[in-house]
Parts: sequence; structure tokens; C-alpha cells
Amino acid sequence: MNPKGSKIRGSSAGAQSEISEASPTNIAYEGNYTLSLTSGSGAPASLQAPGWAVLQILPSEKYTMTGMLADGTPSTAGGPTGGLGLGLPLMIPIAISFDKGHATLGGELTLNPAASLTEPAPCGDGFGTLQWVKQNATGGFSETLGPTISQYAPAPAAALLSSSSCTLTIGSGSPIKFTINSRGAAIFPPATPGSPKLSFTPATGAFSGSFTPIGGHSTSFSGVILPNTAAGSGFILIDGSATPVSIAPAAVSD
Repeated sequence: MNPKGSKIRGSSAGAQSEISEASPTNIAYEGNYTLSLTSGSGAPASLQAPGWAVLQILPSEKYTMTGMLADGTPSTAGGPTGGLGLGLPLMIPIAISFDKGHATLGGELTLNPAASLTEPAPCGDGFGTLQWVKQNATGGFSETLGPTISQYAPAPAAALLSSSSCTLTIGSGSPIKFTINSRGAAIFPPATPGSPKLSFTPATGAFSGSFTPIGGHSTSFSGVILPNTAAGSGFILIDGSATPVSIAPAAVSD
């Protein structure tokens, strides 16, 4: 997935061996999760937009994670989980190296105990921090990403967003209205400014699309739906600057 030749590493003490049968540690967490990777003040102003990821917990004490950082770098990770046991938190160690070691993403995610998953906690369905470090000719940066984590069960986008009438917002622009038809396709009114296009991937919770800013050209964007907030979060790169992209149910007045 990473055209820049990332080296993928994953490790957790006591969890190095492969297990062919389903492990009690992972049973309560098995399935998909979507993550919005919120930036703080450590990264340049041009990267102050949320990256995203799709996390899959496998029944063999392993995980896979794919996504994209706010500079457009694809991120892929996988390896053993570090769960403590049935009903206890499940830890996900993340360690990714990009650009021949000039950029890294590392840290740990923790999924909440199974009992809390029936009612999303204030931090969502999990918590943790990831450190994004990038070195370049100007010195680079070190940014702490605060993930919002949501359990994800494949479903039509309208059900996940709690409405078939929604809005797409690019940065500080006005919300752009669209509807989701019975086939799950996003339909924008004719002659909508920016000629937006949007599609959903129900299997993973990811979305992608394109938008044409004033005086610019058609530019792609991507992100994920977070079912526990009934909203979508992602970013678009416009002239090298990351701009937040959000999807939400339309207000009643809309």
C-alpha cells in the first residue's frame, strides 16, 4: 500500500508467536474499527487536519491497520496484539517507518473493555496516542496524534450517519447538501459548486471523493465514518495544505 517503501513492524511482549485458533483475548474485540487521527500543534499549519485509519482485529491475536496521514502518506501496519485477557483492555502496538527512516509513526492504541463497548465512552471505543515524527531539510516536526476510535460494523452509509440527508464540509466552507439513495450512492444537486463526488466503502467504513476549489482543479479527499459519532472525518490536500473534510447528518432546517 505504501509506495514510499515503508518498513512495517509490530511487537508486543509475550505475543510474538502465531496462534492458529481464535484466542480468548481477541474474541471480545474481533472486527473492524475506524479511527480519526486528530492533529495538535506539533505539525506545521499546513498539516492541521485529521488523518484516518481502518483497524481490523483478527481472531489470531493479530491486527492490521491501513490509513493515510495528513500529508497524504499511506500508512500500513500489522502484527500481534498485546491483550491482557478476556474482558480486559486490548493493546495495539504501532511502529511504522516511512521514507527510509526519515519519518515514523509509533505508539499504542487501547480498545476499551467489552463491557464499555455497548455505550461509547467519552473517548469513544478506545484511546491512545500516536507520535508522528518527520525529518526534512527544514528540521521536520514531532506531532502527537489523538485518535478517536469507533467500532465499525458494515452497514449502509445512511444507517451509519443516522440519515439519508447529509452534508459535506470542506474546511471552513459552507456545508454542501447531498442525499444517500437506496443503493448507498451520494447524490449532489445539479450544478453544485465545486462539483463534489463522494463514495462509501461499506465493508471498511472508508469514504473517498473529489472536490474542485475555486480557481483550482479536481482534488481527491478521503476519510472514515465514525458510527459512534454518526459523522465522517478526513482531509483533502489543496496546494499542499491539508484541509479538514467532514460528513454529518443535515440539520433539520436544511
